[in-house]
Amino acid sequence: MKAIVDQCHNGTEVAQEHAAATLRNVARTNIGRLKLVEEKGVPPLVAALHSSSRKHREGAASALANVALLPRYQVLVANEGAIPPLVAMLHQSNAEQEEAAAAIANIGVSIKNQPKLIAAKVIPRFFSKERNLA
Repeated sequence: MKAIVDQCHNGTEVAQEHAAATLRNVARTNIGRLKLVEEKGVPPLVAALHSSSRKHREGAASALANVALLPRYQVLVANEGAIPPLVAMLHQSNAEQEEAAAAIANIGVSIKNQPKLIAAKVIPRFFSKERNLA
């Protein structure tokens, strides 16, 4: 797991994309989420949200959405700084919007994260997307 986490942050662009996709899949199970958090995988995934690679950003957002399915990790993901780049992704491609929205929804389950989401103006961004679709 450590090697995959390292590739997500330090690998070539293609290696980073594959590592983020792998971590997304790993984080689909509770054991995988635990291992990812134990191996300090959340900070590299948050950093990946700033990547120039769309696939890297999408994979990272999806992995963070999966990690944040567990209540004990929702605050961790938010405290690592995931909210601002996820909110920024709401203005990107449809796939990025979907992954970011899923992560934001899972992070937002924790009442402790709700003030951060309000400060990041998540709700107006969701409504502006809704208006643009009509």
